[in-house]
Amino acid sequence: CYTRGELAFLMLAPHCTRKCGFCRISTLNSPAAVDHYEPEKIAAMANELMLDYVVLTSTTRDDLPLAGAEFFSRTISLLKVHGIQSEVLIPDFSGQRKSFELVAAAEPAVVAHNLETVSGRYEQYRQGGDWRRSWALLRWFRNHRPRLIIKTSIMVGTGETIAELYRLF
Repeated sequence: CYTRGELAFLMLAPHCTRKCGFCRISTLNSPAAVDHYEPEKIAAMANELMLDYVVLTSTTRDDLPLAGAEFFSRTISLLKVHGIQSEVLIPDFSGQRKSFELVAAAEPAVVAHNLETVSGRYEQYRQGGDWRRSWALLRWFRNHRPRLIIKTSIMVGTGETIAELYRLF
């Protein structure tokens, strides 16, 4: 994507507070402190690289106030200063509506949150997550920002049935 002026950044790393069954990021219940200048650093780097579009994603940080939503919000806003559009692939923010509102107010071009799998297999792959909470997050963005592009992704071939997939779709 870099040749098209696009790049993805992983924020709030290197540790996560959850241990999802499909991810290899190290997990700690109390990860190290975050770099509070990370939004400024990402915006400066994106500007220096002359990017047009940035995808922001993060580890899940249940240990932070608002689960790290302010980092997304600040980064989106700082990228806009440089004329750079952003897509955010967000965690569920522990279902905190204030976190959703903070991200929405920054007006990214796209909001994505991956359901990952059908509801019956969710606990197997998303330790600490809740399928209904993830679905509620996607619905919240659809209801409160109807013009916003909203995306999700799922994995298939993990034992789900065709009927479960039809229900999900």
